Amino acid sequence: MAPDWRELRDEAVRILTREAELQEVVRILGTEALSEQEKHLLNAAFIIREGFLKQDAYHPVDVRSLPPKQYWLLRLIITFYRKGLEAINRGVPASALRELDTVKRLPRLRMEVRNEEYKKLIDYEQELVNAIENLVKQYESQRVMATA
Repeated sequence: MAPDWRELRDEAVRILTREAELQEVVRILGTEALSEQEKHLLNAAFIIREGFLKQDAYHPVDVRSLPPKQYWLLRLIITFYRKGLEAINRGVPASALRELDTVKRLPRLRMEVRNEEYKKLIDYEQELVNAIENLVKQYESQRVMATA
């Protein structure tokens, strides 16, 4: 397994643990009471559950995932979480990140990419990072135009 597997796994567990704590706040006050970082965490937790932990025993691609595919799926999700936090700190709302096509596809990748095709996930990571970086540039240019 990859040297950073444990780190990725531990971060996923922290995200899911924090999500459970935030759900009580959401239940009482609604998502409006959450910061953008907390909303992003909830989005990442959803993707961890749907795109990594969930498994469809009747789906021909998802019935069995080998360690390389599992590693890259989790790495993609944690990359989304980390890069998303950076984007939020630069003014991008969590909702804009969630609406990126590359992000919407994350929960489905486990069913789209076969075990032997796991290297497609490596390319997808760069596509995801590029999409987030482009979104940051878009928001930063809008801020510049608004202050001009």
